[in-house]
Amino acid sequence: MMNTVAELKERLKPIDPIDEALAYQKFLDDGWTLEGLANEVGTPAWSIKQKLGLLKLTEQVQGLVKVGHLPLEFALLMTKLDVLHQRLALRLLVERSGVSLAIFREHVIRLEMEQGQVSMFDFLNGEISWKILDNSLRLATW
Repeated sequence: MMNTVAELKERLKPIDPIDEALAYQKFLDDGWTLEGLANEVGTPAWSIKQKLGLLKLTEQVQGLVKVGHLPLEFALLMTKLDVLHQRLALRLLVERSGVSLAIFREHVIRLEMEQGQVSMFDFLNGEISWKILDNSLRLATW
């Protein structure tokens, strides 16, 4: 199996980050440890873990990364967001051209805070508070 990992190392250079993450995940599923894989491939464990985070993104976001329409740095910021908040983050990029990484980072941090509020499930008569969701939508147009 060592030859397979060495071959993976060579093949990883030209592939997109999503396929790279899928390849890492397959090795982990086959019993490799993160540290063992990192040593064999010659990539820091934190880098592999970061790439694995891309697999938490929606298919839509992963697709944009695969074809190069969403830079890796932007996608990595979105890995802590749930599906709704990933869509809200994308909305900013669609509605405003030329958004810098710094502005996007600030936006994602705000979305993470909103996500935390939504996850508390502020129920009023069995429904999620629309005020919190309204806030999230306003942030997306920021």
